[in-house]
Amino acid sequence: MRTFKEYISKINRSVKLKTKDIPYIEDYIKNSYMDKKILARIDFDSESIYQKKTGHTIFSKRDYVNKMTVDQLIKAIEKKVSKLKL
Repeated sequence: MRTFKEYISKINRSVKLKTKDIPYIEDYIKNSYMDKKILARIDFDSESIYQKKTGHTIFSKRDYVNKMTVDQLIKAIEKKVSKLKL
């Protein structure tokens, strides 16, 4: 089920992410169904998603642009972050 903020988002869930979607990914993920514990452990910059405390890059732009939909990216982030140490 989509929240209202996901509904008005500029990112289409069924299409692979494009370079033009990068500025909206942070907002979309923060307002998505992602587990709040995992969301608290990640942060965003202009092109990558990284772990807050260590600064370890989880995904860079080249890992997800033209390769994943936003739902696939969320699942991949959850899987990768749950394996990382605090």
